[in-house]
Amino acid sequence: MKKLSRITVLTFLGLWAALPVSAQDAPAVGREVAITASDGVVVSAYWQQAKLAQGKDITSDAVAAPTILLFHMAGSSARGEYSEIVPILRAEGYNTLAVDLRSGGDRLGAQNKTADRLGDGNVGYCEAYPDMEAALNWVKSNGGNGPVVALGSSYSAGLVIKLGAENQQDVAGVLAFSPASGTPMANCRPEPYLAQMIIPLAAFRPDGEMAVPSVVTQAAAFRKLGVPYLEIENGRHGSLMLRESQTGTNMDHAWHPVLKFLYGVGRPKRTDVTLPVDGWHIQGDFVAPQSLSKVPAVLLLHGASRSRGIYAGLAQNLASRGIASLSLDMRAHGESLTKGKFQPPYAEHRHLLPGTEADIAAATEYLAQHAAVDPDQIAVVSASYSGEFMALAARQSGYAQAYVSLSPGSLSDQSIETVDPSGVPWLFVRAVEERPFFDDIFAAIEEKSDADIMILPGKGHADRLLAQHPRLAAQLAVWLDDALE
Repeated sequence: MKKLSRITVLTFLGLWAALPVSAQDAPAVGREVAITASDGVVVSAYWQQAKLAQGKDITSDAVAAPTILLFHMAGSSARGEYSEIVPILRAEGYNTLAVDLRSGGDRLGAQNKTADRLGDGNVGYCEAYPDMEAALNWVKSNGGNGPVVALGSSYSAGLVIKLGAENQQDVAGVLAFSPASGTPMANCRPEPYLAQMIIPLAAFRPDGEMAVPSVVTQAAAFRKLGVPYLEIENGRHGSLMLRESQTGTNMDHAWHPVLKFLYGVGRPKRTDVTLPVDGWHIQGDFVAPQSLSKVPAVLLLHGASRSRGIYAGLAQNLASRGIASLSLDMRAHGESLTKGKFQPPYAEHRHLLPGTEADIAAATEYLAQHAAVDPDQIAVVSASYSGEFMALAARQSGYAQAYVSLSPGSLSDQSIETVDPSGVPWLFVRAVEERPFFDDIFAAIEEKSDADIMILPGKGHADRLLAQHPRLAAQLAVWLDDALE
């Protein structure tokens, strides 16, 4: 990536007006609130509403603003660790709840009221998890109806992965700074929870920690499952890598990926789309991350008798990487039923499907003309029957910049033979235990093209693979991000 100047980075991130924050203007970490954990422990936390732009309604807009849960590192406190971070997040339009976890102290110069009340300096890291659950529940009841992102530092970075995995309906994304997974975390290591997560997750490490053997192992495990594991130059441990007072240098390069993630997860713009094609009204959902520049985009095509909703997790993961998406209900599916529905008995309704390539071409053109989309960075994902229609649309209307095909059972020899001549990257995905004819199709793909192939263990077919393999959405987002660079 081209190195950006400080002014360029701050302008891109919307922080030019927010940094630096003077002592006079900087708000406190927040109003103190008392939260009771499930085991009866009273937890101190600090609630700060977003700083809203002039003319915004403090009631309705703050209620709809995203909220970031902030959890500190070992021996620390909410006010000690996040006093410089909260003002930046607040200026960007985020509510925050910074929490004094029961395992903490005054390491960074501020009292941890929860730990002080307990008076037990030997509280284990895993024992703080009920405090985090209680904080999430408090925000659900008192913090409005905006998306919630959980941010953890060191030991709490490990715990927020568990929190996200166990609460995927309530947590939109997770940021983990120097996630701990050593002996003190034996009963709550983050790694077992990674495979369960569909929601976006990003991990960050200072460059000085990357040579540690346990970090090398962790980074490899995270990246294998599609988790961005970012090395931050001149960083400090945990969330301290975001604080210039701790690093002694400008940290725009650390804030850049953090806010890019938040813009995608916490502030995506969603638009209902209707495309008139051959007398059909093709319905879709367009999701775009907040950005001052044009972004890549991916067209998402479902399998037979399915609908666009199955791609919600992939759309989330793409948005967290700054990539827009258009999930489509193709003709005779979902809400695109103007002229009929593809349903049992399927043989009697198969006549509704020809012409689907026109739906795909119209959706691709919609993305190419959209003001938020870079027309030179468009990819397409298909599933099952839509794989052949995707390839047909490409041959007839021109190729996009990358293609993914999940369980392409109807892929023709002609489509396979045009993979390499297309000049763009392709990825074909299947499960081991699919119907026998998939062996022949994938043997032909391997023989006749240089396409990437992903074979998943166990069962699953087409877009159902996303449910059978929760991390597949993140892995596809990684591949697409790389292919669209």
